[in-house]
Amino acid sequence: MKKGEKRPDLYRAAERQCEICGKTFRAVKDFKDKKQKYCSIECYREARKNPIKELKCAYCGKPFLEREGRKKYCNHECYAKHLETIQKGENSHFWKGGKTKESKKLKTSAAYRDWRLAVFTRDNFRCTKCGSKENLEAHHIKEQSKYPELRFDIENGQTLCHECHKETDNYGPKANEKRAG
Repeated sequence: MKKGEKRPDLYRAAERQCEICGKTFRAVKDFKDKKQKYCSIECYREARKNPIKELKCAYCGKPFLEREGRKKYCNHECYAKHLETIQKGENSHFWKGGKTKESKKLKTSAAYRDWRLAVFTRDNFRCTKCGSKENLEAHHIKEQSKYPELRFDIENGQTLCHECHKETDNYGPKANEKRAG
């Protein structure tokens, strides 16, 4: 547009009054049912930060000021605590009837951690096959499922790196095939 040239879009603009400062302006950016309410971006920003209604926090019950329908909690901590309480146990979307796999219970037990650390310590935190110090795993020489009495026996443990552990006969899918066959 050149200087002094008339803009036809301004002729169909409705004249409105700004809800924040009260200034009269031409509402050029009206679109269907969304009507322009503010004369400038500054007034729009001012409207967005002005609290409109006193609300009650859904967790602690403390009143706070916010635009209606925007927030339910007075702060992020209350939101997190509320989620923590409503999503525990049976209310959690991970709930499977209170059943935790036996293997999960075992791998997170203190006895298993102690056994693993004892095996690593005995083997000087090195893979017993290649000597690597990276990605160490404690390997059961005799399978836990067949020999549960040897599960925490240090002599039934061996420190292996991940690559050497995958080569053993009773690692993951190979152990399952061996049991099935």
